Amino acid sequence: MQVDQIRVKVWNGERLSDEELELLRKAAAKEAGPVLRTTVAQALINADHSNEALSILESIRRDYPRELQVQLALGRALIGLEKWSDAERPLKLALEINPGDPEPMKALATIALRRSEFARARALLDDVLRGDPIDAEAQMLL
Repeated sequence: MQVDQIRVKVWNGERLSDEELELLRKAAAKEAGPVLRTTVAQALINADHSNEALSILESIRRDYPRELQVQLALGRALIGLEKWSDAERPLKLALEINPGDPEPMKALATIALRRSEFARARALLDDVLRGDPIDAEAQMLL
C-alpha cells in the first residue's frame, strides 16, 4: 500500500494495521516537514493511543507552532485524554489560523457539551451548519 493511500485512511478516521503504521512511521522519519509525523499522530489517536500521539504532536508543535493540522490533532489527542481545558487552546488557535474551519468548531462544541455549556455548543454548531447544512457530525452533536 502506498503512503498516500494510508494517509487517506488515517484522515477518514480508520485504524491502521501494524504494517501500515510501521510504513507510515518510516516515511515520516524521512520527511523534514510536519505532514507525515502529524499523520502518524492522527493514526495513533484513531487507535486510542492519545498519550503517544500527544508526545509526537508536542514535538511537532515546537517546530511548527502555527501548523493547522498539528493544532487540530493536538486538540483531538487532548480530548481523547479528557483534558478538556487543555484541548481548548490548540483548537482556538486552529480557528485563529483558519477562521470558520468547521473541525475546531465541532471539537470546541464537544467540549462545551461536556461542560453543559449548551448555548455555546449550539452557537458553534449553528455556525458549522450555516457553512454546511448537511454536516453529519454537527447534526449528530445537536
